[in-house]
Amino acid sequence: MKKHNLALILFLLIHLAAFAAFGISAACGRFFITSDLFSMIPNAASSQALEIADKKLSGSSGKAVFILSQSQDFPAAKKNAEEAYRALKEEPAFPDFFESLTLYADSQGYAGVSDFLDKYRWNLLAPQSAAQLQTEEGRADFAEEALTNIFGGFSLASLDKLEEDPFFLDETNLRTFLQLLEDSGTNMSLRDGVLACEWKGDWFVMLQGLLTDKGAALAKKKNGIQLIYDVCLPLEKEAELSEAPARFVFSGTPFHSHKSSTKASREITLISVISLLAVLAMLIITFRNPLPIAAAFTSILISIAFAFSVTSALFGHLHALTLVFGTSLIGSCIDYSLHFFVNWKANRELHSGEEIKNFLKKGLTLSLASTELCYFLLIFAPFTLLRQMALFSFTGILSSFLTVLWVYPLFKIQDDDKRYIPLFNIANPPAWLRRVFLVILILPAALIALNLKSLHIKNNLSNLYKMQGRLKDDTILASQVVNYTPSSWFVLESDTEEELLQKEEAFAAIYERKTGKHGSLNKKYICTSRLIPSEKNQRLSIEACTNLISSPECISQFEILDFEKPEKHQKEILKDMGKADFIKPESPLPPQLEKIVKMLWLGKIDEKFYSVFMPTENLPAESLESLANPQEGIFYVNKVAQISAGLDRLSKMILIMFAIAYIIILIVLRLFFNLRQTLKIASVPLFSLLAILAVFTTSGSPIDFFCITGIILVFGLGIDYIIYMTQHKGGRLERTAIILSFLTTAISFGALALSSFVPVHSIGLAIFTGLTAAFIATML
Repeated sequence: MKKHNLALILFLLIHLAAFAAFGISAACGRFFITSDLFSMIPNAASSQALEIADKKLSGSSGKAVFILSQSQDFPAAKKNAEEAYRALKEEPAFPDFFESLTLYADSQGYAGVSDFLDKYRWNLLAPQSAAQLQTEEGRADFAEEALTNIFGGFSLASLDKLEEDPFFLDETNLRTFLQLLEDSGTNMSLRDGVLACEWKGDWFVMLQGLLTDKGAALAKKKNGIQLIYDVCLPLEKEAELSEAPARFVFSGTPFHSHKSSTKASREITLISVISLLAVLAMLIITFRNPLPIAAAFTSILISIAFAFSVTSALFGHLHALTLVFGTSLIGSCIDYSLHFFVNWKANRELHSGEEIKNFLKKGLTLSLASTELCYFLLIFAPFTLLRQMALFSFTGILSSFLTVLWVYPLFKIQDDDKRYIPLFNIANPPAWLRRVFLVILILPAALIALNLKSLHIKNNLSNLYKMQGRLKDDTILASQVVNYTPSSWFVLESDTEEELLQKEEAFAAIYERKTGKHGSLNKKYICTSRLIPSEKNQRLSIEACTNLISSPECISQFEILDFEKPEKHQKEILKDMGKADFIKPESPLPPQLEKIVKMLWLGKIDEKFYSVFMPTENLPAESLESLANPQEGIFYVNKVAQISAGLDRLSKMILIMFAIAYIIILIVLRLFFNLRQTLKIASVPLFSLLAILAVFTTSGSPIDFFCITGIILVFGLGIDYIIYMTQHKGGRLERTAIILSFLTTAISFGALALSSFVPVHSIGLAIFTGLTAAFIATML
């Protein structure tokens, strides 16, 4: 078998294997495209437990949606909310997109809570009440308060079970539970069967929804958010024409993810179309032959398909930002094709595709090695999105390289009379123009010196996504109305379940005291032990209730309540109390309580038990962190601040990778070039780095994680130009190929720089600036 046929078969086998791997992965249901905001940022958790807590809380908030029906008239607000609720429920796609949607108070659910509180009435006394019942005076006061609740006419609990509960503990426990809901919830309260509140003269009625994974798959055209818009916005227009107009206020992370993903999808299309059309026009003008154009574009499509298949098969999913970045491969992958076809078109000293391959092989291989090394290092970064982008680019460029070496040599060479490129008949630049380069070299350094204060790595998570338009106004309004914006929490750790509940109770006491104002206790928090006390406190509660029922006050209470045979009732209650069980986090709970406990109780992880303690109001991060620092096994989690700090660390790690890649490539280049040539090549990426820093510091753009990612990718791409130029002595054809390569790559990355999506813009601007600097340095 001929050598070139073997290479072609090997090329086909490699690509078919990648396509088959993707097909199998997709058939098994592993493949999906994600675009949510949380997966764009690295995990800042320092342990598995903190990571699980983060995923639990972020996962629920990432799928929770809130719709407020707003009107000056409560009946109008309720009516519009009811119409939206009914319309959403009746949509055929509703079961696919929503796990739940709630408008009305669940009477059956609250009955379940009431039954639970009744069953465990003896277990749930607060420690202060248990202590009160240890004295005769305290028991008398407790009995008098119970009688006040029974005869006052404003009791919340049922009076049907006084023979089992003469001190009306059901009422005490129910009031404690309602206080918990008030402390852990929002400004919304029950009115006419729905959650509502009045704020600045307007009424707001709340619908709460939880999306399914399919409903939260916001990169898809049909999803839960789009369904909400399709239903609610027409209802809003109808309401505008009524006597009591109403509108909807949308709030929740999925609405922002939907907006950013929709924008990213549009930009993917726009960037791809602009890049493809510009590159196509350039190739037509340059080659005036269908073969280079068809081959180059086929190579691009194969490279992107190969990269897509490999990355999807290995990760099981792709982020939309990876696809946005992948469109830049249009400019990168075509470089190898351009070098081949410039020689195919105009180098009359080479008479076959095999000769062209051998002529280019060394330069292309060194170029591939320098580029792929940068991407290869990024594959090991502790950040899934960055690894995806690196693997996508690594495999895409490798495919393009293999196409040039294993497929293109099969193409027949044109006749000599057709082998010329008139457009770029460019001579060497004059000596005076090369001297100008020294001035150009000084300019970035001068700009950096003038803006030295801006020269520091700083990541701010809030800069990644800018709220705009109606959604920004809705988010601000919803936050003011609902008043529920917890942004940080504590994770507690202990050796046993009981120790953890006791630790929660002890920490809750510290939190109440130290965050309270004017001597009052701050109850604005939720934790598992507020619903399920530790066994120690349950035992104290049962013992206190036993003392109460055994005391003369119990007989007196039955007599006041006009029960016959109070001693008999007393004995029956004491008998039942002897059978009392202890509640545990894994005990059967009513749905309302189970939902809260599932979010807060992490359970056993790596031989330790973990839970979440969540403040429900925003307090200064410094004061909250100071509460956790002295306590062993208590960790303060501030997601925004810690992710920003994590991005800072990751940015510095990438710079270290840059330095490692730079040293390795210099060593490799020294094996193929003399010292003067090696130093000349080494100066280009440094000039690119200076140019990027100058542009970012002068424009006020942050030097953040995405800018630094662009820097290391520029290093791999930009060094190619000087390698080609040095390898082929700066010949005219090589300059032509470099100009074409620069223009195609600059177009694709320049399009990214025009994006309004901050991460895409930062990467595009950094690479466009660096490549332009590398091109100027190479040509001059």
